[in-house]
Amino acid sequence: MYRFLIALGLPVLFCGLVILFYRPENTYLNTLLLEVSTENFGQLRSWWQMELALPTFMVFSLPGGLWVFVLSLLGWRLYLAGFHLFWLGLLFGLGFEFTQLVGITDGTYDLQDLIAVLIGFGLARYCTSNWLPVEWRSKPGYWRYVAFFTIFFAAYGADVLG
Repeated sequence: MYRFLIALGLPVLFCGLVILFYRPENTYLNTLLLEVSTENFGQLRSWWQMELALPTFMVFSLPGGLWVFVLSLLGWRLYLAGFHLFWLGLLFGLGFEFTQLVGITDGTYDLQDLIAVLIGFGLARYCTSNWLPVEWRSKPGYWRYVAFFTIFFAAYGADVLG
């Protein structure tokens, strides 16, 4: 079970750091974080970007695939009004790219983003078939719904410009 929680926690931690230090400051999540942070956060952010530069793929494409991976795993055997939440991460990732393509949302439609989303979902599907802890194969607890929707809205806030 701990191995599985680490597999969920590490992508969320990586995405959180990317959002904080590399994503534009005008996303909903960063706007909120900058409102409650200290004055030194801007300096820390600049230092982090210079000292720990990441390739563009890791800043803009990989987090989308990781969000889908985590949401799909958390959504396994979770249902809302008859809809299996396992599919919501994939629909969110593909839908977000489509809305960028047609100009509904800000951002750049990118084939790398689509590939990352599909790989993240594929890995989640593999894990649900072969690697899921026994506890997750039974009826899910309330905490998984809370975790699922917390991460879903964090992913949305990290990508949508305010």
